[in-house]
Amino acid sequence: MNAKYAAQPLVTIYIPTHNRSSLVKRAIASVQNQTYTNLEIIICDDGSSDNTQMVIAEMKKRDGRIIYLRNDVPMGACYARNRCIAIAKGEFITGLDDDDYFLHSRIANFVTASQKLNKSFLCANMIFKNRHIEKKWKSYVGDITLNMMGFKNWVGNQVFIETRMMKNIGGFDINFPAWQDYDLWYRMIMQYGSCYRIDDASYVVNIEDDRPRITTGSKAWQGYQKFITTHKPSLSRQHLNSLYFQDKLNRKDEINLREFFYHPSIDNFLILARHKVRKLISIQKQSLKVRL
Repeated sequence: MNAKYAAQPLVTIYIPTHNRSSLVKRAIASVQNQTYTNLEIIICDDGSSDNTQMVIAEMKKRDGRIIYLRNDVPMGACYARNRCIAIAKGEFITGLDDDDYFLHSRIANFVTASQKLNKSFLCANMIFKNRHIEKKWKSYVGDITLNMMGFKNWVGNQVFIETRMMKNIGGFDINFPAWQDYDLWYRMIMQYGSCYRIDDASYVVNIEDDRPRITTGSKAWQGYQKFITTHKPSLSRQHLNSLYFQDKLNRKDEINLREFFYHPSIDNFLILARHKVRKLISIQKQSLKVRL
């Protein structure tokens, strides 16, 4: 380990993976290339049938910070995440999906922020990227409260938190068919207080068109239903109205004006506007394909 970071806290990065050997290799490399080096990298192979095991074994030979776990049969990403969390030794912990990657300064920026700020846990902005576009998700810097989280998942898909806190709250609820990360962040804020978004965009989300997406399937609706049932005591009518439209937007389900007037709010107007814009873009793309 580089002496520069010898006195710095150990940080655990957990990566669940399934049948994405080339992509997980890129994800792991993005952690290895961090400017902050006092890391452990725990990968849980969720029953892959490709050459994932061999790819990670080769990387592990060259980097002793890598810890490899394997499920004999696929158990789901959250089960795999929880296996990693259970054995994590880092003072802090954060996650990475197998088809996404970190920019070089992500962990260093989180560690610095955690030392300067007296906050329960942290998140940051993301960059959405495919072969054609790169778009930074812009959001304000500051506290994300439980009230804010009642309207939508303001945190995103990853957090930076003390490992003991992640373990104490029980990790991800594997009974959620979708919205598992939203549920965990919501429980964390309820128990530990507001999350804080730092002024950083260092997580690159893969949005290739052929990427499998749980958000557009029936499991997404089931996840939404379980979320509002589980957390209903802390959700206002305004929260429930917003989540209703968030679910429809996630699943690309039709939103009509009658529904909007039944659930009027500025947030829902913005959701309706995004829905209509997406629909117009989709129609234009289909029209272009026909002409070609």
